[in-house]
Amino acid sequence: MKKRSNKQELAALKAASIKKEKHDATMAVLYILSGLLCTVLVVTGGVLGFRAIRKSYLDSGRKYRNTVVYQTDHFEVNMAMFSYRFYSDLYSGRLDALGLDSPEELKNQTFEEGEFKNYYEYAAWLSANSIRNDLSFAESAAVKGLSLSEAELGYIQARLDRLVKNAQARNMDTEVYLSENYGRGVRLTDIEDLLKIEFLAEKERTTVSMGLSATEEEINRRLENNGAGKYYRIDYYMVVIPYGIEDKDSEEKKEQKRLQVKEQAQALASCKDLDSYLALSEEIFRELYKDQDNVDEYVEYALKEAHFVGEKMDFEEIYENRIDRYLADLDLKAGDTTVVEDSKNATAIFVEKAPYSIDQKNDAYLVLDLYLEYFSADSEADRMLENILEEYESEPTEEHFRELVRKYSQAEAEAAKDGYTDDTYISDADYEDAPKSFNGLLRTAKENNAFKNNVATLYGANGRYLVYALGEGQTLSYVEARQAVLEEKYSATVTDYPSLYKVTPKEEQEIYSPAPLYTAED
Repeated sequence: MKKRSNKQELAALKAASIKKEKHDATMAVLYILSGLLCTVLVVTGGVLGFRAIRKSYLDSGRKYRNTVVYQTDHFEVNMAMFSYRFYSDLYSGRLDALGLDSPEELKNQTFEEGEFKNYYEYAAWLSANSIRNDLSFAESAAVKGLSLSEAELGYIQARLDRLVKNAQARNMDTEVYLSENYGRGVRLTDIEDLLKIEFLAEKERTTVSMGLSATEEEINRRLENNGAGKYYRIDYYMVVIPYGIEDKDSEEKKEQKRLQVKEQAQALASCKDLDSYLALSEEIFRELYKDQDNVDEYVEYALKEAHFVGEKMDFEEIYENRIDRYLADLDLKAGDTTVVEDSKNATAIFVEKAPYSIDQKNDAYLVLDLYLEYFSADSEADRMLENILEEYESEPTEEHFRELVRKYSQAEAEAAKDGYTDDTYISDADYEDAPKSFNGLLRTAKENNAFKNNVATLYGANGRYLVYALGEGQTLSYVEARQAVLEEKYSATVTDYPSLYKVTPKEEQEIYSPAPLYTAED
């Protein structure tokens, strides 16, 4: 290779020096820019990282799992467990009772009694009370050495499996499903821990109940003290007409309004038959609701609400309310009327049916209970019911049915007496309101001749039942007297549980703040 001359070498070095200076200047600018960029990224990343960490922490449920709400010597309930109970209670009827769809809506429902700001706080307080009660009974069970059986642990697992299947049916991750429905960060393990306490508490209640009995002497004494009069009922209509008085009204105006309403009520009370009473009632309601767009619906609803069927008559009470005093009279006859006035309304009553006794003999049955919540899917309960029915039909006798109850029924206390029940009466009014209740289902099955070889299958909202008809049972008064004796004995047995098996709140001020539900915005 040809070598460079010294002159060429010096020129090359100079050029290289100039090039390096330019390169160093350029790199300096780049370093500055790079530093600024790194600073921005660090700050931004820090914020985003903090949010990610916080989200991960909340989604994990550790915040709520680490907050102990109640504790006993053997158990503790944390906020994640409490949250599950709170939302479960809401979904079990409390929301429906208020006509609401979402737990958050409870915060907008003013609670006018007590110290609660809204129904959300009140609902949390109710759940807290329920948990405290469960803890007392679970603690009692633990002290006595009671524990959950394999079957009971299986029922708990079925409850958990049902939650997993519910998530799968919605194409959701289980943890997301639980967070959206039972509180952010709530896990299956939290639910399992609470269910174990609940099941153990129920085991203790069942154990106590199974140890109680009512003698014939105790039942008859109760019947003698209460009498059969309490089983009288009465059907009537009651139209309440408000005076419509406003603060701005003059005294003369107020008196005019009172007189007008009293005249309307007296006109109703003057009606000689039910048809004329109802016709005039409709006129009055139409006047009251004339400003409503859907006046026909308002009138229809008002007439329905004015009708009382099978109302209980309790003669032992000393009523301050004049309406109650009037209706607690066995001498009332169909067509009797009266007007009762108070400071706000005039009320016109029309007796539709004279007082009548419902102290009749109930139907008696043997019942095999299968609870839907003890199965991971309703279809599993249906399949078990079909299999048990098939097993019964292989030997269709009462004794065989009793054996099946003892073998398969999930109602332990009832199974101990072969599923016997004679508390089966349902009034027409209750039947209309709750045809799917157990007694309603029994009545429907009987009216539809659904019993084949003395046996029928009932499909309820919460359970499946195999029922064997025994015929006549005890009278309503006898059943109620027997139940009253047993309830008194039960209360006497457990009245000291709160003091014997103390439940301690973690804080002096009890905590009623369940985990919020997870939303897409979170």
